[in-house]
Amino acid sequence: MSEDQGIEQRRHPRRGIKWKVLIRDKAKEVVVGRTVNVSVSGALIEVSHKYNINEAVDIQIAAVYLGKKIKILSRAVVRHTVVRTSDFQIGIEFNGLKPEMAQFLDDFASGVI
Repeated sequence: MSEDQGIEQRRHPRRGIKWKVLIRDKAKEVVVGRTVNVSVSGALIEVSHKYNINEAVDIQIAAVYLGKKIKILSRAVVRHTVVRTSDFQIGIEFNGLKPEMAQFLDDFASGVI
């Protein structure tokens, strides 16, 4: 039995943070949510609306870092949904993140900044 068994494997480091998120689906309905954690490849978001696996959405994250507001925009795909007592958590994968935003998220999640 290897040491890695039972340890969750991730493609990229992630970091817990509470940032406001706007999610727009293909019907143009906008739902407000809040990030639980972020990485360069995606985010875990708390929302009041259930999304389907593989559903394409537009994401706008209102990041605040060192007092500076940073708007992160991307297309994204819902990769998983968790039903909770009073809301949902969705795991999204970014698809179309601008290079400078990818660098910011990579540095942030890795603890470089």
